[in-house]
Amino acid sequence: MEEQAADCLVLRRYLHIGKAHIVGHSYGGSIALQLTLDFPGVVQTLTLLEPALIVGSSGEAYRESLLKGAQAHADRLAEDVVDEFVRVRWGGNDYRSILDQSLPGAFEQAVADEIPGLLS
Repeated sequence: MEEQAADCLVLRRYLHIGKAHIVGHSYGGSIALQLTLDFPGVVQTLTLLEPALIVGSSGEAYRESLLKGAQAHADRLAEDVVDEFVRVRWGGNDYRSILDQSLPGAFEQAVADEIPGLLS
């Protein structure tokens, strides 16, 4: 999280952006919060939209899943990494039927969009 927040700082400098209005959604919300905590002088305002909850009853398993996925990513298929990430966060093996009913094609799109290291 700290590394990705620092990456945001580097990008901001590269684009010659001063204080900025920061918006983060889901995992990006956690990164935006980390950016604000680590570099408060670059944030004009902070808006968090459904930030990823890395605390609470599933927080530890969620963080472990992120770490495990990042460590093993080079040896695994994107489908396996995305599956583990979503299964742990959504609390079980039956998430696919719920996801497919609510957002048809979402899992396949997540696999297609997965970028090495993105889930780390």
